Order: sequence, then structure tokens, then C-alpha cells
Amino acid sequence: MPEPAPDLTLLFSPRSIAVVGASTNVDSAGHDYVRSMREFGFAGPVYPINPKADEVAGYRAYPALEAVPGEVDLVISCIPSAGVLELIEQCKARRVRFLHLFTGRFSETGDAAAAALEREIEARAGAAGVRILGPNGMGVYHPAGGVSFRPDLPGDRGGVAMISQSGNNAVEVIARGHARGRALRHR
Repeated sequence: MPEPAPDLTLLFSPRSIAVVGASTNVDSAGHDYVRSMREFGFAGPVYPINPKADEVAGYRAYPALEAVPGEVDLVISCIPSAGVLELIEQCKARRVRFLHLFTGRFSETGDAAAAALEREIEARAGAAGVRILGPNGMGVYHPAGGVSFRPDLPGDRGGVAMISQSGNNAVEVIARGHARGRALRHR
């Protein structure tokens, strides 16, 4: 009997999001992910995780994932690859179901040690019950749910869905679709 399809609802429509590696540097991905949730009107709590900041993009910042007061459905990782194994343990402790790894520098580098780290991350995440999107991926774009990987993308809510391995191709399709009146949606 085939295994049932996983429930990805909380990946595409999370009720709360934590950005680990959130940054006050407006030119960083760690800032863009947090700012995107504000720009797109994400209705749930957004928890920037940065031990050196009090706030990021208008949201109160927390020193660690364990300090977040509420449940977290989706964690977005903007930290170096060396910290991801520990992040998986934190996600396990918080019962986070989805971890999006914007983090890169794994097997795509061709480095054997980086590829081994990626395999270890996959194994630990699987054992912890944490599903991973990535690594080295832009993430979810679901304007109707207030979720985007960039704050400068159009917020139209449309009837076309897509999956892209390439972040650049995804941005192009989103922009060209918007220009032609064909906005995207996640399902």
C-alpha cells in the first residue's frame, strides 16, 4: 500500500514563522525574510531570532528559538551551514514541523565534507520529524497567506501554481506572470 502524501499545509500556510539568523542589516536575506512577512501582511506571529538584536523589521527579536513564547510552524534558516545540526535539535525540542534551509554550501559545492553534513542533516531531520525545504532554496511564495521570500515581489493572489528548483527562475515567472495578469498561488 502506498504511503500517504505528507500534509504540507503548515509549510504553505504556517500560523507562525521564526527566522533564525534574522538580521538588522537591510541588505541581508535574514532581514528580507522578516520584512517580507510584514510587507505581505502575514497574519500570524513572526519571530526573528537574533541574540544581538532587540527588533528586526519592526518585530520583537528573540535570542534563541527556545525563547519564543508561542508555537512555531515554520522555521526559516539564514545561518551558516555549521549551525544547522543544532538548529534541527532546537526544532525537535519545539516540535517544529517544517524547516526551510535558505542556508547553502552543502553538496552543491562538490565538497565531500559539505555533502556528508547534508546527509547528516537529512538523517537527523527525518529522525526528529522535521521536514526540510532546501537546502539552498528561496522558500515559499504564497501571497494569499502573507508569505514570501522577498519583500519586493508582487503581492497579487492568482490562480497559477508552480514549483521551481531555481530561485531566479521563480522570480522571473512571478514577475512575468504579474506583468501579464497571471498571478501565482500555492495550490
